[in-house]
Amino acid sequence: MLFDFWDTLIFCESRESRRLRRIRIRGLTETLVDAGFSFSQEAVEQAMEAVDSEYNRVGEETGRDFDTNSQVQMMMEILGVPKSNKRLSQNLWNIYARSIFSVKLEKRDGAERLLRFLKEREYKIGLVCNTGRTPGIVIREILQKLGLLQYFDVLMFSNEYGLLKPRPEIFLEALSRINVEPSEAVHIGDRPDLDILGAKKARLKAIHLRLTNQPYPADLPKTDLTIRTLHQVPEAIRKL
Repeated sequence: MLFDFWDTLIFCESRESRRLRRIRIRGLTETLVDAGFSFSQEAVEQAMEAVDSEYNRVGEETGRDFDTNSQVQMMMEILGVPKSNKRLSQNLWNIYARSIFSVKLEKRDGAERLLRFLKEREYKIGLVCNTGRTPGIVIREILQKLGLLQYFDVLMFSNEYGLLKPRPEIFLEALSRINVEPSEAVHIGDRPDLDILGAKKARLKAIHLRLTNQPYPADLPKTDLTIRTLHQVPEAIRKL
């Protein structure tokens, strides 16, 4: 059984996401100023937006992850900050990657109960996560803090593996590490374009956790089942 991470198991409210962006920009700006560089928050935000665009371009064109280190290095280059300054680079990485701990993260209703249910029945449980600004090393801390790390047999993070969902390889590598065949596996996620498409490309069954009323994209592979809450998963896997 494979799971998506963001929004499927763990989420933060939209107001917290907006606050996180402000915290990250302010922290990066203050770190640069402390190091002797005079930048406005607006300049730092523009640099971050350019990095976001590059992250999306690389992912869409190649399926490869543009990892957190690369994002920080690109931001420094845009701002004209010497990338040879290793101490500053590390300080910026810490703000960039660890600002997530400044906002409230919540477990999706039923997440821990479901993982415990699966573990008690000896299912192999994996996580397949596109990391964005929050690398795997930090997500492991989040899982630990929220009491969920103990349930997983394999953790696949795009920044560590190098490929993003919906590339099928990241799903297949997760299954290989727990010795499970694709025909025996199910992936649960909220994103049709990443989770369902990727799982179906890898020949897994896919369950769509539908969190909005957006229509399912007609150009994507159909999900095997659609659920509204994680409480529905036990019944869903019995149907599959």
